[in-house]
Amino acid sequence: MYGVYPIGSEPIGAAPAYVAPAAVAAERCLFLSSREIDRATIVGSTQVSSLPTSYLQDLQPQKKWRLTSKVDQYLQLTLYRPVACDTAAITASNFTSSAVVRVLASNDLATLASAPAFNSGWMSVWPMSGKPSIEDWPSFTCIIRFSNTSAYKYWRIEVADPGAETTYIEIGRLLIDQAFQPRFNVDVNPGLGLTSPDAQARTPFARTYTDPRGDASRRLVLPISAVNDTDMKRSLFELQRYCGRARDFVFSLDPAATTDLYLYTLQGLFTEGAQFEAQPLWDTTAQLWRTSLTITEPL
Repeated sequence: MYGVYPIGSEPIGAAPAYVAPAAVAAERCLFLSSREIDRATIVGSTQVSSLPTSYLQDLQPQKKWRLTSKVDQYLQLTLYRPVACDTAAITASNFTSSAVVRVLASNDLATLASAPAFNSGWMSVWPMSGKPSIEDWPSFTCIIRFSNTSAYKYWRIEVADPGAETTYIEIGRLLIDQAFQPRFNVDVNPGLGLTSPDAQARTPFARTYTDPRGDASRRLVLPISAVNDTDMKRSLFELQRYCGRARDFVFSLDPAATTDLYLYTLQGLFTEGAQFEAQPLWDTTAQLWRTSLTITEPL
């Protein structure tokens, strides 16, 4: 005996239309070139004589500029040309969770410190989630972003760290420039891996020999199916042309991230020159290109 069950009083087709849940869109990936810092003149407030400010222009993160204090410290940069910088990156520092930074800019060196044309205000070097609590991480990269559209020749980066864990500040690498963010993001399937310098071998006596040789470098494989024609020719192609395989840059897969920013943000090197393939597709302005980038980090 079958029962009769009501199915509702609304006629078929009268239900509300399905609305898919809205996903939080990731911010477009970010590239920061080393071109401007490589050509800049840098003066530091203080330095240990054996660890000078010139190390900030060396891509090797173990070469560090070390200050003699952790308060009232600064870097003064004279760029090769006026640039509308909006992003700085600091790699391989000993910043505690309390570290802060302020960016000043002017086209008049005399007023750079006293009356700058641009002042970012003090801000944390870490994302909103704070400094990552990851043991033995070889090198964090801090991204400092600020709103600016005017070109300035003279820049001043002030740093302070009231944290009790250190009595001085040291920094391995500094970059500052106008960041490049392609209008279309990396595909949804980027690859994250590690390249280890360790040695492993099987001996003739059936034993495995291992030799730990330091930290593993991250390796990112970034497929990009849609690169705007202008983005490719004026920015991404130019970045690769300048950097080659010997000059570094800073990359962040999602610069708005907080929890995992440390994992997908790094001082990077191109492992090889990427090929750009023209696609039979166009956006509202120009043709699209396809490429895949492979990035690793120096340690």
